[in-house]
Amino acid sequence: NLTTFAIDVGAHTGDTTVPIALAAGPQGCVLGLEPNPYVYAVLEANAELNRDKTRIEPRCLAATEERGNFVFHYSDASFCNGGFRSQQRWPLFRRKYPLTVVGENLLEVLHSQFAGWLPNLAYVKVDCEGYDRAVLASIAPVLREYQPVIRTEVFRKLLASERHALPDLLSGLGYELFRHHGGANPLGADVDREAMTAEKHLAILAVPAAKARAQAA
Repeated sequence: NLTTFAIDVGAHTGDTTVPIALAAGPQGCVLGLEPNPYVYAVLEANAELNRDKTRIEPRCLAATEERGNFVFHYSDASFCNGGFRSQQRWPLFRRKYPLTVVGENLLEVLHSQFAGWLPNLAYVKVDCEGYDRAVLASIAPVLREYQPVIRTEVFRKLLASERHALPDLLSGLGYELFRHHGGANPLGADVDREAMTAEKHLAILAVPAAKARAQAA
C-alpha cells in the first residue's frame, strides 16, 4: 500500500523503525516513539536518512495514560536498557539508574497529529519492557476500528495477572495470537492463554481473526 501507516512504540535507535519505513515506502509513514532522550538522538538522526525512500516521524515520548513526566529505571549508567515498572517481578535495585522522560497519551497524539493516516494503519510494534499491554489498551479504539497487525511481547518479568491480561485484551479486540519468528516468515504457531505463564518470554504476532482464518483456509 503506497500510503501505509505504521507505529513503532519503543523504537530505540530505529533498528525496527527503519526497516518498517523502507517497507512502507516514501508515500507511507512510520511514527516512532522513543522516550529516552539519549537514544532518541540516534533515532532522530536515522530518521533523516534515506528520505527519498522513507518517511519517519520520530517523537521523544513515552506512551503513557496521562501527559506528564515519568521516571524510568535503567540497569546501566548509559541508560540503554530500562523502562517503566508496571506489573512486574522487577527489583528496583537491579534498575538503579532513574531517568525522567516525557509521556503523552498515544491515542490523543494519533487523533491530533495523525488522524489522516489512521485509515491506513497496517502495523503496530510495541516493545516497552513489560508495559506493552497498557500501551495497546490505551489505543484500543484504534486497534478495534482499523485492525492492524500487532507485534508485541510477553516480558520475562511480568506477573501472571498481567500475562493473562494481554491475550484477553487482544482477543476482545478481534485478534488471534501467534508466535513471532524473525525473518521472511514471521508467523509461527498459534499461542493459547496457558502459554502466557508456561514460558518465560514470548514474542507475539497478533493477527485480526478474519485475516488469520483467510490464511488458514
